[in-house]
Amino acid sequence: MLDAICEVETGKFAIRVFETEDAESFFELVEKNRERLSLYFPISMGYLRNVRRAIQYVENKRQLARMRKQMAYLLEWEETGELIGFIVAKNFDWKKRECELAYWIDKDFGNRGLTTKAIQTLVEYAIDEWGIHRVFLRIDGINHASRRLAEKCGFELEYIAVKEFDRGDGKKIDVEYWVHLSE
Repeated sequence: MLDAICEVETGKFAIRVFETEDAESFFELVEKNRERLSLYFPISMGYLRNVRRAIQYVENKRQLARMRKQMAYLLEWEETGELIGFIVAKNFDWKKRECELAYWIDKDFGNRGLTTKAIQTLVEYAIDEWGIHRVFLRIDGINHASRRLAEKCGFELEYIAVKEFDRGDGKKIDVEYWVHLSE
C-alpha cells in the first residue's frame, strides 16, 4: 500500500490509506467542501450524510482495497495532521493493466501544487507497484484546474464522451478522457 510523504513549496503532506479512525475527520472535511464536491461526486456526497455513514464509507473503501477493486487514500497536511484531500485509484481492469484516478482537495489547500504532486506520486506507484500501463482521468471540460493538472502530470487528451456523466446538479455533461501511458 502506498504511504508517501510529498513535498511542495508550501510544506509537506502525506498520502496514506484510510483508517477507520479517520471517519469523523473525513466527514468534517467532506462537510466543509460539500457544495463544490456535490457536482462531481454526487453518489459519495449523497451517501456521506453523517459520521455513522462515513465510518461505513471508510470500511467499504478498505474492503474494496483488500479485493483490489479500489485503492483510496487520504492527503494529510504534515504540519497540523489535518486531512486535506482524497485520491482514489478505481475502475481497475487488471487484464488491460489500467485504472482511473479521481481526486479532490480541500478548498483552503487548492492552487498549491498538492493535487498535482499527489497525482504524480500515485501514477508512479500504479506503474511501478501495480504494473499498470494506462492511467486515465475523466474530466469535465469546463474544469480548467483539472485540465491543467492533467497536462502538468503528463496526461494527454484521448477522447471526449458526449453526455456521459450525470453531474450532481442534474445535468448530463461531456467527459474528457485524459490518459497517461507507461513507457
